[in-house]
Amino acid sequence: MATEVFRDDTPSEDRILAITRGLVYSDPGFIEAGVAFAPFAYHPRIRLFAPAFVVEKEGVRFKDLDAEQDYTKPDAQWYHRPMKGEALWLAPRYDRNRGHASVTYGAPLTRLGASGEPAGVLFASYSLSVFQRLLDSLDLGENGYSFILSAEKRFVLHPNRDFAERQATFESFLERVAASRDVTALERAFQDPTTTAAFVDPDTGVRSHMLLRRITGTDWTLGAVLVDRDVSLPEQVVRRKLVHIALVFAVSIVLLAVALSGMDRDLPRGLWIASSVFAVTCIGVGICVVALAMRQHSTADVEITRVTNWNTLNRFISEQRRRTLGQRDELPIFIPTGIYIQSAFLEDATNVGISGYVWQRYTKGVHDGIARGFIMPGAKASTITKAYTIDDGDSELVRWNLNAVLYQDFTYSRYPFDTEQVVIDLWHEEFTNNVILIPDLASYKLMSPAAKPGLFEDIQIAGWNIGFSSFNYQAESYKTSFGLRDFSGLTSYPNLYFGFDISKEITGPFVANMLPLLVVTILLFAILFLGTRDERHKGQLGFALDVIAACAGFFLVAILLHIALRRDLAARDIFYLEYFYFVTYAMILYVTVNYVLFTKTAIRIVHYRDNFIAKVVFWPASQLALLLFTLVAFY
Repeated sequence: MATEVFRDDTPSEDRILAITRGLVYSDPGFIEAGVAFAPFAYHPRIRLFAPAFVVEKEGVRFKDLDAEQDYTKPDAQWYHRPMKGEALWLAPRYDRNRGHASVTYGAPLTRLGASGEPAGVLFASYSLSVFQRLLDSLDLGENGYSFILSAEKRFVLHPNRDFAERQATFESFLERVAASRDVTALERAFQDPTTTAAFVDPDTGVRSHMLLRRITGTDWTLGAVLVDRDVSLPEQVVRRKLVHIALVFAVSIVLLAVALSGMDRDLPRGLWIASSVFAVTCIGVGICVVALAMRQHSTADVEITRVTNWNTLNRFISEQRRRTLGQRDELPIFIPTGIYIQSAFLEDATNVGISGYVWQRYTKGVHDGIARGFIMPGAKASTITKAYTIDDGDSELVRWNLNAVLYQDFTYSRYPFDTEQVVIDLWHEEFTNNVILIPDLASYKLMSPAAKPGLFEDIQIAGWNIGFSSFNYQAESYKTSFGLRDFSGLTSYPNLYFGFDISKEITGPFVANMLPLLVVTILLFAILFLGTRDERHKGQLGFALDVIAACAGFFLVAILLHIALRRDLAARDIFYLEYFYFVTYAMILYVTVNYVLFTKTAIRIVHYRDNFIAKVVFWPASQLALLLFTLVAFY
């Protein structure tokens, strides 16, 4: 294109204007294009000549760049560097007025057949927001993202807009990486782009891999961060394989213990060794199964659409347009909506209180005549107060303060090792008019669920840990038209909801429920172990203790704890912790029945070595039962 300026050896103003104007209109990413001639190169009587076209909100505007600045001064690098005879991309700069970064490309203008210093520079500035949309459209999984680094190792583009606005450096990113070995791996990957680096991302807190590649024709570097759980095998498949390995390992240990226990020489001692190893192995495998299940991130239902980047959002919008066209309805109207939860608390087992903000952006000419507002159909009680309205030129931003108590359908099926999701339904006031809310992705720094978008950084819920958050859609088909006639828009209607995961802290339930059951089980074994019919030890060991009365007392303690727990959780079905109570009840019954048989019958196997069989079976039976229940609940 630079050669076109001197096509007839003499530059023509009309040709120059046509070339630069055409360049600006050729791509929506161009924000400025022009030509800057060296002193007296355009005309012997004209020192500087630099016509340019600039894209502004009102449209494309012509400007005389030479009248606004003397670009021959040293600070005009966009002019001086191409004048050295090399076409190049200059370092990106952030334009606060435009709200995004841009980059300038400069190419020298040389007369046909001439040598020496160029006659001027052809330059064009390109908005990096176009590149940002391209990066955002890449499908890198739910938590993955990409970025671009300049030659100075500064972030040119990043999903977190603050990185580009502050011109943050790659070194500042490395300073936030916790493990020194991860820092070393990232530095090595930057030096050698053929390698990848494994690290814990400081922005998401999850294990990831970073890939870095040089961009041809520039000194820039393209980076991509892939979260391990997004690119590895499905978590449930991996977890089950690990459980299988643990079971095989446990069986091997038990068999080895039986082989080395010396039962052929001392049968009782060998059985005690085998019994102890079997019980401990069951406990170990159970802990392994629970730990693996707790590490697994809760996966969304197949009917759930999770929006984590522009790619998924654009695909969702296209699908909704096709859906309404198929139903012969008008095209839906989409309204960007955001939410920020400042605080949350559990009012009881099924109601969650929240406070925060909700905002919506209405575009002028598109959303004219549409009511400003939203509703929360799942709220038990809510207070929504409009905070302010901002006229942003071509759009209108409305924000509300929000306080609400929401009913949540928590199952508690794996309590206390479960993960529940707090769901906040958001509907527009005119949802029956085919108005659909979409997440305002541009208002969030990073949409990765691991980065917890939409949640206050220090938000806490007493007794619970807060995990991933995201915007999701779930298709609903309502059995009512809400009073409207011939309206099919509520068939497979996409409900937008914001959700975040919560998992129970183990300490509280362990101390309040599991520890008392452990003490009861140990006392049961002590009664069983100390019981004897040997006249020499009856007096010493207190065999006169009323065993049945003691077991009844233990049962009363367990049943009271059990009733209180079910009342607090308001559980509909059996949850995991209840299995511990069931096993405890079974062991209380086991000790009671054994005591009756031991004292009131003459069954030889019961009396073998003073009730030895019942004693040696106690722990393996109880722990095997718990392991089986654990596998049922978590496998």
